[in-house]
Amino acid sequence: MAQSNPNPPAADVITTEGLSRLPVGFYGTLGIVSCTVLFVVWLLYSLLAFWPEKPNRTAPSGEQTRIAANTTPGPQDTNGGSQDTTARPIDYFGGKIDLGPEARLLALVIFAGALGGTIHSLRSLSWYIGNRELVWSWVVMYAFLPMVGGCLALVFYLTIRGGFFSPEAGTRDASPFGFVAMASLVGLFTQQAVEKLKTVAETVFTRAESGKDKATTPKTDAG
Repeated sequence: MAQSNPNPPAADVITTEGLSRLPVGFYGTLGIVSCTVLFVVWLLYSLLAFWPEKPNRTAPSGEQTRIAANTTPGPQDTNGGSQDTTARPIDYFGGKIDLGPEARLLALVIFAGALGGTIHSLRSLSWYIGNRELVWSWVVMYAFLPMVGGCLALVFYLTIRGGFFSPEAGTRDASPFGFVAMASLVGLFTQQAVEKLKTVAETVFTRAESGKDKATTPKTDAG
């Protein structure tokens, strides 16, 4: 009586390694590129929408009567006038979002960090598509890089605001340009940012011992 072969041919076995090396076809590449472009456009639009407005100059004090009860006097400018610091709602996709200055700056940092992570993804994605070596195992990393960049930028922002700014300091003492630039660089260079945070943490806390199954850091940049 013929016995069945317990080991099927290698061609019939679907391994995890085989799935990870499965190339992305034309329609898959088109979908990934289209989603990435739309995501970048949304991030740029969000940065512009949430960017704080420049305070408007009003007439010199004594010449203008403040009517609104919730309007507070702004800081005096160099010409003897005052600045209108009333927070205006954000026009966002046809709707209105009412956020304070601190929440608006937090949103800017998150958007900028996600933009930096997306730029990192675009650099690597364009390299692999150009060399026809894009496989599905990298797509998950490209999808998570913007989220990692936004969260990491938020951690950096909270660390800097808590460590180098006094508790009484407001958003007028913090430049949005500086924090957005910092957040973009953190998202663009997530691995280096994590190493810097690790160095800071090891100076404050006890250094943790490496486990037995410590994994090596994967290379995520192209070239």
